[in-house]
Amino acid sequence: MELHIRICIVLLGTLMYSIPRFHECRKLQGYKFPVYSTEFCPRNETEWNKRSSALKCNETNGYTCLPNERFTELLEFCYTQPRIWIEAGLCLVLVKNVSLVHGYKCHGFIYGCPSSPFLSSSIFEYPTCIHLRNGCFFAEPTCKSKQTHLQDTTDVILIKPDGKTTPYPQKTTKQTEANNDQTNNYNSGIIIGVFLGPTIVIGLTIVSICIIRRKKTLPFKKKQIHQWKEEHSDFYSTQACKEVEQRIKTHSVVMVIGHPGTGKSAIIQHIALQYKKEKWILEPLRSIMDFENTFSNKKNTIYVIYDLFGRGAMKREEWECWRSNKKAITTCLTESCSKMLMSCQKYIFLDTRIQSLFKDCPYVVDINKVECKLTYDEKWQLLGKYTTNMKFAKDCAGKVEIEAYFPRLCELYGKKEDLNLFLKPEEVLNSELKCFREENRELFCALIVLAISDDNFCMEHLENMSETQSKCVSDECGINGIAPYFIKDKLDSMDGFLVKKKNSENTDFPKDIYMFYNKVVQEIIESCFKDIITRIKKKV
Repeated sequence: MELHIRICIVLLGTLMYSIPRFHECRKLQGYKFPVYSTEFCPRNETEWNKRSSALKCNETNGYTCLPNERFTELLEFCYTQPRIWIEAGLCLVLVKNVSLVHGYKCHGFIYGCPSSPFLSSSIFEYPTCIHLRNGCFFAEPTCKSKQTHLQDTTDVILIKPDGKTTPYPQKTTKQTEANNDQTNNYNSGIIIGVFLGPTIVIGLTIVSICIIRRKKTLPFKKKQIHQWKEEHSDFYSTQACKEVEQRIKTHSVVMVIGHPGTGKSAIIQHIALQYKKEKWILEPLRSIMDFENTFSNKKNTIYVIYDLFGRGAMKREEWECWRSNKKAITTCLTESCSKMLMSCQKYIFLDTRIQSLFKDCPYVVDINKVECKLTYDEKWQLLGKYTTNMKFAKDCAGKVEIEAYFPRLCELYGKKEDLNLFLKPEEVLNSELKCFREENRELFCALIVLAISDDNFCMEHLENMSETQSKCVSDECGINGIAPYFIKDKLDSMDGFLVKKKNSENTDFPKDIYMFYNKVVQEIIESCFKDIITRIKKKV
């Protein structure tokens, strides 16, 4: 009973936390120039320039992205100066009442405080200055508290168009807060009045449902480990598993990437259980964002996270959390002699934003690469864990050409003992395809384009597609336009899983040609998306 009440309270808290997010990405009132709320500041120069153009900033009024003075949201705007020279040991905030930036001393940050002067146009190189949580900078030791008050202000150096610098005096915190009290009270009254009533009703409903059901469940950690132990009896160690074992011995963090159903989760939970046998503390995490609350200074702890950046499509919050805290997390693990095992879907890992974080990274193991692919012996011995008929296991391993999701098929065969699973794996693929259709529209669109290209796609098909045809496909897929190289990237990310890529036979004009992995995969995909494919073909 007590456990369920706690769960309900967490759900209610999540609901209340999510309400203010309805106001993101909107123009804010009370400033002397246009200011907009934003979920994330630009993460590199390309994104910075893109947002600058979107807001129509110029050489006189430079684009800037900073927190507000109460550390509750990030703001983007064209400032009254082209750019700001920020001294070492400072981050900046925008004060609403005076519409000016104030300096914030960051010497007390756990990590990431700028150690040298820099321009505001490169603030993305110091993500700790634009990473907020719970009303404070995430890198502050006291960031678990609800609010952080602005420190004594520091003069900020402004760079004028003529290249000269001049100190810009700022008002004190007390002056700013006094001027803002009336506005903040007014805004708070509006927010409370609009949302408090519905929130209470919905919250009480959730609590009532939880209390009525009274379903007894184990805590997440115990339940997860118990499930792993039950599944472990059917585990067979492959060459891919051995490579991950070797990598985790020499690194604090290891990322296992691969296509769906290739055994990523089985490998990392097997290794985690082996460490548990050696008296290590095992900590399964739902998300990388749980690391902050779960981490302790206890030595020899191994943390496990499935699908670090999401399951069907990349989750920006997870990506941002890792991007901003990668160095801090690695440091915490190293200093406490602990380790972290993570998995990631390959089609998500190949996203350029994620690739930029793991370029030439020594702790990433791709279990779909040639050296880690399942051999014939590994296949039949893996299937042999689920059947006593070794002759059947060897025959099946030799005849079935599927490699990408063979471990998943073996697991399903152990439950149903149905040979048709290997001949036509609809159950495995349909769940993935449904996930793409609902969560990853771009990847879903790439499969649709391949289907209407009669299983023989190259870049020329998109380049020669008329505007009407392109609009028809994008509308049916629910995306905003089709970029040829974007479709190519998505097809590349599924190579070896649903798609097979080969080079054209024309040596004078070489090009990549894409087709479905095999006829079985083609039939399943065309059947699953039959409604959309039919409508598109009728229109074009």
